Amino acid sequence: MTKLSVPCTECTEAESQDLLRAQQEHGLKMLERGPLKALFEFQQPKLIGLVVYNEMDQFIVPREWVRLWVNWAKDKQLGSKKVRPAKLDNRLFLCEHAKLAIDVETEVKAPKQIALVSEEAWSCLVER
Repeated sequence: MTKLSVPCTECTEAESQDLLRAQQEHGLKMLERGPLKALFEFQQPKLIGLVVYNEMDQFIVPREWVRLWVNWAKDKQLGSKKVRPAKLDNRLFLCEHAKLAIDVETEVKAPKQIALVSEEAWSCLVER
């Protein structure tokens, strides 16, 4: 005999909250994908160096953060367990005296720690 069950009010409300959170997360992905589209390029194995445009401001972002963001943004499943990386924190690039502690020229030639992003992408990242 098949048991019929009707979810209680608390179960129904929890399910609604989960769906709402999933929809908000999906909306955030779609909102960020435009300005941060260039971040997908950093995942390509053919990328050897970073392109630096002298005419525009560029900002340094941790390469690992970019990798996590790309994995999150590529996941199109609604209600996925993947979460957006934590708020961007560039303090790891600074010494105890708050001075830049990485060799930017070397990183631009053979990036290991950094990714360069446009001003538009930077604004999008720091707003979240």
